[in-house]
Amino acid sequence: MSKIRICYSQGESVRFISHLDFLRTITRTFRRAGMPIKYSEGFNPHMVMTIGLPLSVGTTSVCDCLDAELTEDVDLQKLKDTLNACAPVGIVINDIKSCDGLKPLYQIDSALYEADFATDKEIDVQRYIDEKEIIIEKKSKRKIKEVNIKDFIRSIKIKSSDGKSHSIMLHINAGNFSNLKPELVVHSMEKYFGCTASNLRIERKEIYFDDMTRVF
Repeated sequence: MSKIRICYSQGESVRFISHLDFLRTITRTFRRAGMPIKYSEGFNPHMVMTIGLPLSVGTTSVCDCLDAELTEDVDLQKLKDTLNACAPVGIVINDIKSCDGLKPLYQIDSALYEADFATDKEIDVQRYIDEKEIIIEKKSKRKIKEVNIKDFIRSIKIKSSDGKSHSIMLHINAGNFSNLKPELVVHSMEKYFGCTASNLRIERKEIYFDDMTRVF
């Protein structure tokens, strides 16, 4: 029995499906491919796998990962080809490798995103980047509290910005210990500048552990 890490992309055609729908889709893909995946025991057996970092609805990714336990060793290149032949449009298996010597996915610490959007008036993104604090109201099940989201942002770099059309790279906290959704950064810009953002497109580019090594 072996454990493998699968790196996959989620494109435009599947960016509006929920995480639960993605799980249903990927499990059907594994079944169609005849992948020898291990199942849990008990009255309701399910495939033994771990998703690295669930993707927000509306976001695409080129670097998502999951770990799966197999009941037998397989040729990983053949498995990749078979999975891609069985996967729906929008989901692509980029690569597969053994988990031997790899950090567990629960140690994911941060992620890099590209966010492209337009604003209804000219804004200076650099002014937002230079702020020490960006306070927002964050809702939980029990209360609303004020949070400085700059504490969750590792870096923001401007790829391009002409006043009303913007492309930025966001390196932000992600994972079980501290997490910030990239769309929340753009929404906080709307409040900061008193503007409205439109045509928002966000893509996850990289996922990192705490030592800045890539998950895949």
